[in-house]
Order: sequence, then C-alpha cells, then structure tokens
Amino acid sequence: MDSTGHLRRRRTRKIAKSVEQLHEKEFKIHRSISLLREYTQSSTIHGIQHIFREGESWRHSITWAVLWVLSTSGAAYMMHDCWSSYVSHPIAIAITDTQHPLREVWFPAVAFCPSNKIMLQPANEYLSRHVKDKQILNTSAIMDFYNALSMLQYPIYVQMQHFLKNCDELLPQLAHINLTDLMYHALPKCNELFTHCYWKGVKANCCSEIFSLQRSEEGFCYAFNSLTSESVNKSCKYFDAHNKIYKGCKLEKLTSQGPSTGLEVYFKSTDPRQYPSVDFTAGPKLKVQVFHPNEFPEPGMFNLIPVNGNNKLNVEIKPTVTESTENIKSLEIKVRACVFKEEVKTSMMTGSYSQRSCQMECRMAYMLRKCYCLPYYFNRLGRESAPVCSSVQLPCILNASSDLRSFKPPEGFKSFLPTESNQPLRCSHCSPTCNEVTYDVQLDATKDLHHSNGRHRNFDGYIDVYYGAPGAVMYTRDLTYNFIQLLVDFGGIGSLFLGGSILSLMEVVYWFTKAAISFLWPTDPVMQKKINSKQPFLKK
Repeated sequence: MDSTGHLRRRRTRKIAKSVEQLHEKEFKIHRSISLLREYTQSSTIHGIQHIFREGESWRHSITWAVLWVLSTSGAAYMMHDCWSSYVSHPIAIAITDTQHPLREVWFPAVAFCPSNKIMLQPANEYLSRHVKDKQILNTSAIMDFYNALSMLQYPIYVQMQHFLKNCDELLPQLAHINLTDLMYHALPKCNELFTHCYWKGVKANCCSEIFSLQRSEEGFCYAFNSLTSESVNKSCKYFDAHNKIYKGCKLEKLTSQGPSTGLEVYFKSTDPRQYPSVDFTAGPKLKVQVFHPNEFPEPGMFNLIPVNGNNKLNVEIKPTVTESTENIKSLEIKVRACVFKEEVKTSMMTGSYSQRSCQMECRMAYMLRKCYCLPYYFNRLGRESAPVCSSVQLPCILNASSDLRSFKPPEGFKSFLPTESNQPLRCSHCSPTCNEVTYDVQLDATKDLHHSNGRHRNFDGYIDVYYGAPGAVMYTRDLTYNFIQLLVDFGGIGSLFLGGSILSLMEVVYWFTKAAISFLWPTDPVMQKKINSKQPFLKK
C-alpha cells in the first residue's frame, strides 16, 4: 500500500511540474509578445504602427506591410550600392591644378647614350695590356665577343646568344678581364661626342659642368641632372615628390618655357672609317631619354637620333605631379595600390624608393642569385661585395634573360592574367608610389637649318630640351568615401525611405533585446504568483 501511494505521489509531482512548465512557457511567450506589440505601437520607423495597429482590417495591415517591404528593399539596395562604392572604389584621382608652378618641380634628368658603345681601337689597346696571347685580337672571335658585350643590356640579353656561341672558346682566356674597365675605356669620350652645351641660355662646359657618367641597363651613358650618376655625392638622398632633399644633392629647376630656354646640346660624329666601332644601328646615333632625377634611365625606352646631317631633336617636356592626401593612409596598400616612401625600405641603388628602381634592384638580386655576379654597369651600386660578371659568366646571364623580362605583379592589381602570378621573378613588393612626378615627352625631329649657319658650325646635330607649358598638371589622390560620409549616406537613405535614424536602430535593438530577456528569464513576481496559484498539485 505504501509503495502504491509513493508511485501515485511521484506521478502527481511529474504532472504538476509539466503543468508548471507549460504555464511558465505561456507566460514567457505572452510577455515577449506584449513587449513587441508595445514597440510596434510606439516605433519611430514609419509604417510599422500601421501594420500592427489594433482594430484595423487585414486589408489595411497587408497594404502597409507591402509598402513597408518595398521601402525597406529600396533602402537596402541603395545602401548596398554605397557600400560597394566604399569597398571597390575607395580612391578617386582628380585634377586639382593645371598651372602648378614649375619652380616646385625638379627639371628631369636627360641621358645620352652612344649607340657605338665600343670603340675598337681603345678596346684592343686595353686587351693588349691584359692578355698574354696578342693573336686573339686579330681573330673573328674577338669581334663576336665585342658584339656580345654590346648586347649585354636589358631586355635584349637574348641577342647575345649567336655571338657567345661563336666565341665560346675565347671566353675562358678573357675570364680575368675586368669588363667594367674594358667598357669604360672603350666608351666614346664626352669631348668626342659633344661640342657645345647651354643651360638656361648660358653656355657651359659639356663635360665638366653638364654631363657625368651614368650607369644604366643599356650600359654607360652621359647624363644631366641625374642623382644616380657617378658624380653625385653618395650621401645625397632624394626623398619624395614634395622637393624634400638631403644635403649633398644638387638638382636643377627651370621656370621658363619654350625652345632654347632649357638644355641645349650640340653633338658631333666620328668617322667610322677612321674610328671603327661596334654599332648595330646602321650608323652612329645618340640614344636620348628623359627620366626622373632619382631613377635610372629606363632600358629600351631611348629615342635614337642620327649623329650626322645637322639633325635637330626638339624634346618638349610636360611634367605631371601626383600627390596623395594623408587620408588614404588608413587604407591597406593593396587597396590603395600605392605606397608612401616612408612605408617601404629605401632603395640600395638610388637612396630613395620608386617602383622602377625597386624593379631594377629586384632584377639585379635575381641575377645575383642565379649567376653570383652582376653586370659591369651595376657592380658598385649598393652591393659593394657583389663581383662583376666575367666573360665566362655571360652565358649564365643569357640563360636567366627569359626570367628577367616578366615579374609577378604587385598585390592588389587585378588587371594581370592569373598566369603572371607564377613568374619566377618575384617583384610583387614593388608598388607604385603615392606621391610622384612623371614627365611626358613629345619629340619632333627635323633638320636644323638655323644653327648650322649661326653661332656654331662644327657640329652634326642639335638637341633642345625644354618645358612645353608654363605650369605642370597636378593630380590629387584622395578617398572617394570615408566612414563618416558613408554613415551620412546611410542615414539619409534610411530617413528618406523609412524615416529612421540611429536612435530608431537602437530602439529596435532595445525592444527585441528586452523581449528576448523576458522570454529567457521572466522576473515578474505578480505573474509568477499567478502561475503558482494555478498549480493545485503543488499544494500539500
């Protein structure tokens, strides 16, 4: 009898507990719904009060529900469009000045490279002093060797293949020859190329005041106003596009425009029968290039001008300045697709960062890893311990040439093909600079009939480098959207479509949070007593 009573009491308690849980759940749901209904009757978001208004017909509620959904969809669409613009196109570049003062822009560097970079007589004289077997100077193989050295320039290393194959037996005999000294002694001398020079209309000595030796991936050249030339103090470091420059540097500026106001150079030719040389351009020519003072001449971008027949080359320069605001620093580098110079390591070659110098240094580092040496024209630039490639290492440069012509693109650039991301030459860290100066060049080659009968007659060509406009064009790179602008746009859209604000959003969060808390943790003591009063099975 006692066991039967015990089982009955256990069953009674289970039933009572189930009823209690049922009533508590009903209370939770009822409480949460009451709170949400209270919110709908006082919501500051337009339309919600009409949907849930008590006493209205179902047609009234459905109509306002449809209108509210359409308005919400329109607001969501426009907000998504703003967000996409904020994420995908955060930066805009606009022209801010078409007459930026020339006095705030450095005059560009100008390089002149002779196409006949090896004069045979001085080259043979140099080799005769350093080789034991003088007979090799009379063989056809020595000419193939000279031809290969003439092709030792980026990006045409591959053209050395034929000549290296013809002189492969000669290369070990010349392994001890310092190719830097050989190419320097074989180079046409400055006074053999230039007769008269003028800067800002004032005559100057071409070789002592205007030009200095310039190393480039095309070989040895002569350059004006270049911070990478041999005559520049190595403590000189050009900083950025805002004319910040350290002591020891000397750069020229030009504030006037038009022909004969900048750099004027008169040059002459040498008789190839009297002074034979290695040349692949069908007659001696000068290669001319305009480039940034803190960079090296860009290989393969020179313009040829024949050194005969009173040829004249007008080089009209139009500088362009691009500046970036401090606002874009908040973006990641791969998003803004440019770097500030203080964010990256200073170039060992130029003392200041630029994308071109970074890519050049990257190529040199790759060649150093592959061939354990550098070409003769870069043996002393930032890598004092790097040996100069000797004659027996020229085939190694040839084999590495295919890898040097393409590199992995910088991160964040989507215009490249996917296959280009697998290039062996890893230069993806070489991003463009956010502040930079570029020089657009327009060339006009004619016959010089004026100067040939005027102040100078003992020359064969004339080059005039000058500004073509009284001012530079300035672009400013800035944020299209910042977070405040995005927030204002979101607020305007929400107010237009729904009449809401930030407080309206906080109101939604507040009431739904309150309803959730009421459902999970009911704390109303009056309602709790009502629940307990409905549980007769709990009474003893």
